[in-house]
Amino acid sequence: MHHEAARLTGQATIQVDSLLDAASAEMEDLDVEAALRDAEAARATAMANRNPLQEARAEWLLRTLAYREDRTTEIDEELLSLMPKIGAPDLEALVSFTEAAVAFRLGRVQRSLELAMHAHERWRELGRVTPAAISLSLAAACGAEVAAAVVEELIEEARAAADPVVGIQVLALLVRGLPALRPRLRALSTRLAQSIAPRYLLARSDVLSPQEAIEMIFG
Repeated sequence: MHHEAARLTGQATIQVDSLLDAASAEMEDLDVEAALRDAEAARATAMANRNPLQEARAEWLLRTLAYREDRTTEIDEELLSLMPKIGAPDLEALVSFTEAAVAFRLGRVQRSLELAMHAHERWRELGRVTPAAISLSLAAACGAEVAAAVVEELIEEARAAADPVVGIQVLALLVRGLPALRPRLRALSTRLAQSIAPRYLLARSDVLSPQEAIEMIFG
């Protein structure tokens, strides 16, 4: 559908948006080759049209794909520094969160905490409950102090998450930061894991693959 919209319209902005929507859907469906193709095409067109918002969205998609494919070797500080100038708080949060995940994998714990908290604050301001939950959970995994009442809210958000892949990551990251939670979260984690399609178990997602999350929770 996204490709058909891109083909039918001659308006460059709509065409790029359609390609970006297609790339996002393909990424979540684990079709990496198609997602890369569409994100790169969108970036090229956005650059030619001098559209910084669309170019930044394409860059975020390419960075996220690289992270999920284990191809990130450093934090993209340049992209991070550009985001406040673009004036798109949701995209700014997405970029901060992806780079927080990169920093987490690189062992840059303090930088990961800072970026995860920045993403959390932006999403909280926007009322984006589930993204705010997983970003705060990543911050907790990096040592951020989270009030007991907020931890309970995060657990409930994981339980209610529309996507169990997100829910199980929230629980795993909480366990990473607060190991005492491990025994009480095992039953809920088992229920979430059982609802994840097998093809997604080994695929790295926002921060962790479901399999990594399961191992983090069950030790």
